[in-house]
Amino acid sequence: ALDEAQIRAACREIRARAIESVAISCVFAPVAPEQERRAGEIVAEELPGVAVTLSSEVGRLGMLQRENAAILNACLRPLGAHVIAGFTAAIRELGLACPLYVSQNDGTLMTAAQAERYPVHTFTSGPTNSMRDWRPSKPGRPSQGCRPRRPRSGRCAVESDLRVWSR
Repeated sequence: ALDEAQIRAACREIRARAIESVAISCVFAPVAPEQERRAGEIVAEELPGVAVTLSSEVGRLGMLQRENAAILNACLRPLGAHVIAGFTAAIRELGLACPLYVSQNDGTLMTAAQAERYPVHTFTSGPTNSMRDWRPSKPGRPSQGCRPRRPRSGRCAVESDLRVWSR
């Protein structure tokens, strides 16, 4: 049985630590998501404005994979919100009247709202990832293909595969 009092106590600790994102993972959530959903509802009630990720919404059957995907998604939510807000502002400033779609890991598209809620589904976005830093070959030379960009400063280089799509 779900211990709602314990979840509320955990929420008090989360609030005291000023945590912005929470991942919830229950062992049997793929086949019986009710407890995970209820835990998410309690966290949303107790901590308005905190981003809540349920493992059953981002992962498949494997417990560890689901749990890791939920944790990663929770960590990426603030960044996802920031990036989507930036793209939305750019579209508005350009005077474009089109919806924003984001490429998912499997190459399909998702809405901006979905990408903001589930950024974990976008950070290795399939076909666009394989085209990163591609350069055509010169006549008589083999293609340079895909190579990761090396940071000039010695810091980690992070690139976005977000694309603006319109119908």
